[in-house]
Amino acid sequence: MMKYKCGRIFLIFVFMLRYTKIWRESLHKLYKHGVKNSPSRFVSRLTSPLKPASEKRYLICAHPHGLLVDGWHIAIAKNPNDFAPETHTLGGIPNMKPYLCASPIIRHVPGHQELFRERCGGAAGKDIEYVLKNTDCNPTLCPGGFAESVFCWSNGKKEYSWLKNNSRFIQVAIKNKTDIIPTYSYGNTSMYRTNTWFRQQFAELSQKFQIPLVPFWGKLLAYPLHDDVVTVVYDPFPVDKYSVDDAEQALLDYQAYLKKCFDEDKAKYGMADKELTFIGPRNIPKKKSKAAPPQIRSKL
Repeated sequence: MMKYKCGRIFLIFVFMLRYTKIWRESLHKLYKHGVKNSPSRFVSRLTSPLKPASEKRYLICAHPHGLLVDGWHIAIAKNPNDFAPETHTLGGIPNMKPYLCASPIIRHVPGHQELFRERCGGAAGKDIEYVLKNTDCNPTLCPGGFAESVFCWSNGKKEYSWLKNNSRFIQVAIKNKTDIIPTYSYGNTSMYRTNTWFRQQFAELSQKFQIPLVPFWGKLLAYPLHDDVVTVVYDPFPVDKYSVDDAEQALLDYQAYLKKCFDEDKAKYGMADKELTFIGPRNIPKKKSKAAPPQIRSKL
């Protein structure tokens, strides 16, 4: 098509059309029709309502990553009105208004940009701070990223979470005083089958080069084995007790809190035999320091 003037004009037209309101709303409604019978949904376990953006900001974390954070995407596809600019709810939960922080390229990826529209972008600290300063949304990320997606098929007794030694998101939360809202998508890790050989090595390579390295298959090759995924929203994890220097301890406390939430609800969603296991890279470079490391005590 690039050989002909009319072909080039057509491609430019299609590219520009994809960023219009009418295109995004139409595609989102089409996705809604496609998942109208899906049992996937959001469930709130909040003991008190979330505060509006004028009073409090939050950092929302999606666990586990799965293949493409599928539990979130299916539930979002069912609620096109939640992404109108004036709407502040998500799945019926007030003040959840998310802004997906995944990668700068995400806003150009078909599917993602129609679902999240202008509410998606990079996951660096500066990107999260941009969301906090320039929007009334809550930054939303999956701390496990591409590395955790390699473990998205859990065929044993373990659920995997790539949180070990991964304190960068904790540091951002402490710096910006945003309590962390953990969400857990039960059933996400049985939607697709994936390779289980050398997963640790593939995960480390995936994290290093920031590319997905996960072959997957389901029904008819690419269709999920099921879409019965329940994403539970838990009470925020407070960060006001920590300083940036306490980030490693805050991460350990956050892991303990996430495991506690998981253990309380896993039987309810058909995962009673599962154990949440925290994983990460095998070799962590140590910082050279002559001073003795400070003793860290839990502030949970």
